[in-house]
Amino acid sequence: MRERSPIHPTAFRGALSPLNVAAYLTWAVLAWSAAHAFVRSGRALDAQVLLGAAGSLAVLALFVWRDRSGASGAARAVRQQRLIVAQIPCALLACWGLRDGLQPILLVLVAAQLAAVRGPRAIVAWLLPANLALGVILAMRYGWRVDVAISLAAMAGFQAFAALCAGYAAAAERARDAALQAQAQLQAAQVLLAEGARGDERLRLSRELHDVAGHKLTALKLHLALAVRHHAGDETLQLCRQLADELLQEVRAVVGTLRRDEGIDLRSAIAALALPLAGAGPRIELRLDEQVHVADLQRAQTLLRCAQEGLTNALRHSGARRVRIGLRDDAGGLELCVEDDGRGPGDAAPGHGLTGMRERLAALGGRLDFGPAASGGTLLRVRVPPP
Repeated sequence: MRERSPIHPTAFRGALSPLNVAAYLTWAVLAWSAAHAFVRSGRALDAQVLLGAAGSLAVLALFVWRDRSGASGAARAVRQQRLIVAQIPCALLACWGLRDGLQPILLVLVAAQLAAVRGPRAIVAWLLPANLALGVILAMRYGWRVDVAISLAAMAGFQAFAALCAGYAAAAERARDAALQAQAQLQAAQVLLAEGARGDERLRLSRELHDVAGHKLTALKLHLALAVRHHAGDETLQLCRQLADELLQEVRAVVGTLRRDEGIDLRSAIAALALPLAGAGPRIELRLDEQVHVADLQRAQTLLRCAQEGLTNALRHSGARRVRIGLRDDAGGLELCVEDDGRGPGDAAPGHGLTGMRERLAALGGRLDFGPAASGGTLLRVRVPPP
């Protein structure tokens, strides 16, 4: 099986996500069990118990720290993996110091976290030596007996079950996010195509009216003028000539209206891009100037792709709770802004998406700025000059 690349553990996203709450409750039960067992034993505090308690607390601290890691992109994924792996020796220390028999469950939590960010080979590579170390701890406490091996095998089975459940949950969330983004992109592309097709149809109709109806009406007008000269007193012919003049003027007015291109309504395309993602992640706010119409399809496509890239970065990497998309028109051209309240770009290098956007904008004489926002999140600003 191919190893998955480091990604954000979506299944554990958010402090109050179901898996996080379950982990907190599990740790609370383990802490209560250890304290209860210590009180019942009537023993005095010794260094081993204190070290075991410190190990259990360290597991909790690393778990919370992992969820609140402030880095972004690939750096954040690597940092989270290190914090997850660092929980293993802390869990083993808790198993050695707190002798209530339940502390090995901490390794089940570690297995679930690893499954959300890495593939099966990495999980086995980290948990196999951890279980061997756990076997040595149990053997030192209870002796080399068959029931120790059975307990160790059962705990390994729990770890595998937790890893599979967490891995499938993370894969399902990634698939859902990918499907929502694909749906959003498809709907936005459909809106742009409809706008472009509408403009082409208006141009075709204006040409047909001008070339066919205008030509025939002009010929009819000339023949009626000739008939009126031969029959000067015929009021019916004069009325027909007047009606033909008025109809020709109205046809020319309709042709002029159809040829008056107001541009492409980019607002509808951006709204279609954001609609499928509403409620599936951060709150999306649209601040789109109603007067904005893009002159040509190429500019509209470029701006739409920039909005899509900014929204995708906010959903995948920033951990934002709110994303704001703004579009306005001023004397210097069109300006598109995508701002979120997440962690900010940090020192992450621009990816292929931003590089491609800069190349598209360069062909139009535009500019793309990407960096930290004044609110602490990430700001993507695009400016496209008038055609």
